Amino acid sequence: MGYIALPRLQADVWALAWGPQGRDAVDLKYRYLEVQRWFEGLSVYSELRHAVYPPATYVILWPLVGWLPLPAVRLVWALLSVAALGWLCVTLARAIGVASWQERVFTASLPIAMAATSYALHQGQFVVLLLPVMVVAVLTFWTGWNARALVLLSPGLLLVTLIKPSLSVPFFWLALLAPVRWRRTVPLLILVALAYAALTLLATSFQEKSPQALLGDLLRNAEKLSEHQGRNNLHTWLTAWRFSDDWYLPASLATLLVHGAWVWFHRRTDFWIVAGVTAIVARIWTYHYSYDDLLIVLPMVALLRIARDTREDSPVRWGAGLLLGILTTVMVVSAPPGVPAIYNRVGVPLLWGIVLLFLLACARRPRTCSSGTQSQEEWSPYSSHSSRI
Repeated sequence: MGYIALPRLQADVWALAWGPQGRDAVDLKYRYLEVQRWFEGLSVYSELRHAVYPPATYVILWPLVGWLPLPAVRLVWALLSVAALGWLCVTLARAIGVASWQERVFTASLPIAMAATSYALHQGQFVVLLLPVMVVAVLTFWTGWNARALVLLSPGLLLVTLIKPSLSVPFFWLALLAPVRWRRTVPLLILVALAYAALTLLATSFQEKSPQALLGDLLRNAEKLSEHQGRNNLHTWLTAWRFSDDWYLPASLATLLVHGAWVWFHRRTDFWIVAGVTAIVARIWTYHYSYDDLLIVLPMVALLRIARDTREDSPVRWGAGLLLGILTTVMVVSAPPGVPAIYNRVGVPLLWGIVLLFLLACARRPRTCSSGTQSQEEWSPYSSHSSRI
């Protein structure tokens, strides 16, 4: 994994920060242009077909990309991406509980080695920055509020993840339906919602069009992008099955609601199993491209925890290990050019579906935690007790 990942990541970080080619940091360049135009009062959604982010996104992005020149933005983005990737590796390595150093190194290597990480870094995409923020914020809600500093920061972290709602919204079910008293979670989530609404109103004040007209333009851009440029998500599948784009929004909302109901009935299940299911739902419920395959690292961690759980039946443990091996190979090794398109269009999502069904079945089995760790109510991502039996 290191042999594959390290040269690739070195090249991608260089391309993100300094690459001269037109395709280097292309998505970051798009976001930079959108933010600049937005706060100059120029049209964004009706002029730029790649503008598919809600108005509040541009306000949250402004401190990073709104006042610096593009070369400085690219360098800062590259540094933040490397730091966020390291944060994600540490969080996942601690997620498996008591383990040998080889197991921890393997777990920490998963996000580094995935082909999606390389693609996301090269393009300057959000997923590398947002995934560790989202995991730690939701985990703070879920695990009993032991890390007080994180409790104070978690609403702000959740607000930041709304830079890309298509990535983060399914995870909000884990914060809202966490197995703690609602009087702890609901006020903070209401605060996040009010702050997001305020940022939206602030953003729309810089545009001549009304908020309703801006929303209409945004949805039209998103539908066009979903139909023609997405990969392995509900919208592209509906298009392949000859459904019109009128089905996109109802299908996505139905998927989101079904997932919320499932989280409610499994809120006492191990966090990482629920997070693994949520990551697959987040990957397919609306428009995404290959760089967002990094989400699949969460079901990989869930499979590893199940495979290491000595209380599980041997067939379940072996099944989890087998699926982890196959999934790791598929997500780490990029398909060579000669591989038929059916591999990416059918084979990869079919594998995700098998993993999803396996995790759904494991979630029905009685457990409070996995892998020999303490109960999820006592677990904290950076607590000194997080590896204690």
